Amino acid sequence: SHKGFSVKSILRERKINKLNQAGSYFNSLNKRSIVIFLATSIAVFFFIAYVALPGATINIVPASTVITKGANIVLQRTPVDANDLKVYDLTAETETTLTYQSSGTASQGANASGNLIIYNIANKNWPLLTETRFQTTEGIIFRIKEEVTVPANGQLSVRVVADEKDANGTNVGERGNIGPSKFFLPGLRDSNKDQLYGESTEYMTGGTTIVSTFVSDEDLIAASGKMEAALKEKALSALRKEALAQGTVNGIQLSLLEDSDIIQYGAPEISLPREIIGKEQTSFEVTGKMKISGVAYNTDSLLSILRNDVIGTKTPGKRLVKIDENSISINVFELNLKTDTYKFTAQIQGIEEYEIDPDLEGGNKLAKKIKEHIAGKTVEEAENYIQNLPEVNSVEIKMWPFWSPTIPSLPDNIKIKSLSQGEVIQ
Repeated sequence: SHKGFSVKSILRERKINKLNQAGSYFNSLNKRSIVIFLATSIAVFFFIAYVALPGATINIVPASTVITKGANIVLQRTPVDANDLKVYDLTAETETTLTYQSSGTASQGANASGNLIIYNIANKNWPLLTETRFQTTEGIIFRIKEEVTVPANGQLSVRVVADEKDANGTNVGERGNIGPSKFFLPGLRDSNKDQLYGESTEYMTGGTTIVSTFVSDEDLIAASGKMEAALKEKALSALRKEALAQGTVNGIQLSLLEDSDIIQYGAPEISLPREIIGKEQTSFEVTGKMKISGVAYNTDSLLSILRNDVIGTKTPGKRLVKIDENSISINVFELNLKTDTYKFTAQIQGIEEYEIDPDLEGGNKLAKKIKEHIAGKTVEEAENYIQNLPEVNSVEIKMWPFWSPTIPSLPDNIKIKSLSQGEVIQ
């Protein structure tokens, strides 16, 4: 027999073949299991990512409101209570000079004259007195210089001379040299103005303008009134400056208590140059002086009282972020000039905004309310809901991942951030 051929070798070879086949089978099974495991892991990962990983950050700018707070203040010599302030006496004096323009005028020119045709379409003669006026639509007046009678349904040519001033009181002079025009009689009733009127067919001539300006008595009266008003304005400004100066001396900031019953204006001393009345000049000067007195208060002390009042009356669910120190207003309701005691109400404005920060009591309640309503909603639906809340000025939602179309269903994955407009004042 052949050396390599035996029953034992055949059995060994079969055993080897069976082992190879079994190994191949198990290798194939392992590959399939790995693929299935990986696919399952990926699916689980995406499920977890979809449910647990998405996040939303809600950036909210809080809505704000203007608040007004006030306190009753007593201004007196010796302050007693917490809302009492010390009174400071003020006096000042001012002096000024004004240049006033003269308004008196005298015409030294000539008045225009010419011919005018008077038309009478009435069925009766129409007598006219000397100096009867005929006026153009521009207000220039011409007068007849003799008595005339205009025949019924007829006409009459007359000589007319322009007035020195027009219907508005302005000098006419060369403006009276008008071309052919129509005239009405301003002295007639409206129902008769269509019955009697005038027309010119040629230019009026001879008008010249030479006007001189002089100081009239009315100018001095007007200048006196203007000076008094100017003195009051300058005196009040001087009293305000005196408050600042006295405050600097005392090392504090003082403000004038501006009330018409408290500020006392002295009688104006005005020097009027009466000797120039009637003199030909275009302007003149007037001098005057005035004394004034009032009282002042410590601005910083008043502000401190008002700040404490605003801070001490916090609105639930809101936070104070600003106090407008320039908004102080004062209304005096009682005064005693003999004892130098003044009572007034002082008000100041501040800005409050809603609490949005979840770490704050009001913000925590709002955050829970928002999360309950927007969980699982689309970004647009969530923004519309939040924007319509009274506590919200504006809202912006940022998603993670950015392509996520909806707000996470888990409230813990929703974060709310307040974009406050200022630091809380305490």
